[in-house]
Amino acid sequence: QEATRPFSKSYSFRDGKPSKTLFVYHVPKSMSTEALRNLFSRFGRVLEVYIPKSSDLESKGYGFVKMETIDQAAAAIDGLDGYQILNKKLKVNFKESKHQGVQEHKPR
Repeated sequence: QEATRPFSKSYSFRDGKPSKTLFVYHVPKSMSTEALRNLFSRFGRVLEVYIPKSSDLESKGYGFVKMETIDQAAAAIDGLDGYQILNKKLKVNFKESKHQGVQEHKPR
C-alpha cells in the first residue's frame, strides 16, 4: 500500500481515486517520447510514455506518462504543470478512466 500524502494542489476525482497515469497537454510536436520520459523521471520511476501520432506521423501535441506510484504522479503534476518547454506551457493532470461518468446499463 502507498502512503497517502496531502497533495499540494486540490484535486478532484470522479471515482474517488487518482491514477498513476498522467495526461500531458501541450507537448511540443518536436518532443520525443525519450525526452518526455527524461522530464518526468526526476519525480520517480516512469513505467510508460506514449505520444499519439497522426496519420502523417506527426505528434498530436499531447501524451500519457505512467508513473510507478500515485505519489510520484502527484509530485510530477506539482512540478511540471505549467512548466515552460520549447515555447509551450505543459498542462499535467491525472488521467481519468475511460468509463468514468458512464453508468452501466443493467436489464430489468
